[in-house]
Amino acid sequence: MNAIFSKIAGGRYDNFNFEGAAKITGALLAGYIVYILLLVTYRLYLHPLAGFPGPKICAVTEWYEFYCYIVKEGQWGNEVREMHDKYGPIVRTSPWELSIRDSEFYSQLYVATSARRTDMWPRGREGNGFENSHHLTVPHDLHRSRRKHLEPFFSRQGITRVEHIIASGAWKLDARLLGLSGSGTFIHMDHALAAMTGDVIGYISCGLQPGLIEEANFSPSWYELMVKTTTVAPLFRCFPWLNKLIRLLPTSTIESMYPKGISSMMLGKTGRVHIEKIKQELSDWPTTEEKDNWTSVFHHLLLSDIPESEKSVDRLQAESMIFLLAGTLAGAHTLTFVVFYVLANPTIETRLRVELESVFASSAQVGRQTPTWAELERLPYLRGCIKEALRLNGLVGNLARCSPDETIKYKQWEIPRDVPVGMSIYAMHTDASVFPHPMHFKPERWLGEYSPQMDRNFVPFTKGSRSCLGINLAWAELYISTAILFRPNGPKLRLYQTQESDIEIVRDYIMGFPKSGTRGLRVVAE
Repeated sequence: MNAIFSKIAGGRYDNFNFEGAAKITGALLAGYIVYILLLVTYRLYLHPLAGFPGPKICAVTEWYEFYCYIVKEGQWGNEVREMHDKYGPIVRTSPWELSIRDSEFYSQLYVATSARRTDMWPRGREGNGFENSHHLTVPHDLHRSRRKHLEPFFSRQGITRVEHIIASGAWKLDARLLGLSGSGTFIHMDHALAAMTGDVIGYISCGLQPGLIEEANFSPSWYELMVKTTTVAPLFRCFPWLNKLIRLLPTSTIESMYPKGISSMMLGKTGRVHIEKIKQELSDWPTTEEKDNWTSVFHHLLLSDIPESEKSVDRLQAESMIFLLAGTLAGAHTLTFVVFYVLANPTIETRLRVELESVFASSAQVGRQTPTWAELERLPYLRGCIKEALRLNGLVGNLARCSPDETIKYKQWEIPRDVPVGMSIYAMHTDASVFPHPMHFKPERWLGEYSPQMDRNFVPFTKGSRSCLGINLAWAELYISTAILFRPNGPKLRLYQTQESDIEIVRDYIMGFPKSGTRGLRVVAE
């Protein structure tokens, strides 16, 4: 064999032992095959989760999840739903992870600190670039410590202090829409809403308003940045090293090779610039009194007594990415549902506008342009519209949690310590046994006396010690923005070539997204 290869190569490899190399290669290949067979056998029959029901392919490898997320474009949530339909309420969805679909168990899985400690699943947060944020902090105690310093700003009292910022953003959007009235120009309302929520969270977190609402076409690049950062996350989770590699490459190289991949890096740079600017501002301010008057989240954190390691630019950059991403996209998506379904049903729109007349009239009598969040909460039909939008726009993907100290018991099953197990908010919200005709937008289902199971299943901000920090900001933003958009004498909007299929959730990137290639929510201001 050596002679044959040497002849082919013109004698350049006369001293190379091809037969020996072939034997080594064969031995390595055989060893790898044996390793794979042993691994498959272990995961199917010897692993602590071997007895849990589910597809064999999911027990063997997580590559099927990758296939559903990346190749099938966000279909993992649908696959998990079909697994539950076939195998029952508890399913093994990967070699390491379990999924439960049982509305009665939700409050037993997502629990407060007083019930048990809850860790984030390390693999579930890898590769996205903001692992050091409070939201994705793995150890329970460190998460509680980080969250504790943020909670005052996002408490009900804290958000009440910044209601005027939310209202200001909504009124700016209102003015832009009124300015376009009669022009016949269609408006990408999803872009406009993301610009508004981006301005609000930018000011609350960093003390800076990006001015997105004033930009041409409502800054579509900001909306696309948020969407791409979210939809690329499953790829980075499967290949955690990829995000680190991207940060080492020139921007032009990333754009030519994988345009989506630049989104996380750009969001990180945006956050980093804000943090560095705040640090410089604080070093330049001469008096403590002047510093104490500042109200943004990051100004507060940098002036607090938290350890210096928690004030590093890298750490706070991760925090800023979470704030900007969740603060922009979650609110904008929910408002998109509100606007579409209200405009798509004249009966709903008329009833909502009539209900808002009295509260705006009362505000005008006391010299206020905008009703307060507390006043708006008392309007039952407005509340029903917002709750329906939140219900239909719930997170699709499972929020995996680990119990580091004790097993979790579900029916006859005992889930070992540190095993990630999650449930889907979207599955809770579309349970037909609790919400008849679950895919219909019906604000009236929340009026009068209704089944307490509806409140049990309504968990848009999840529950427990790791529930959404921004719940009060979200509620205030939804109430105030919806009220201003549909107030008496507000902009008269009409849907423009937009169908329900342009906004309804059919893809899962943890957050739900409409079909690929959707035109989004488009309206005309008349």
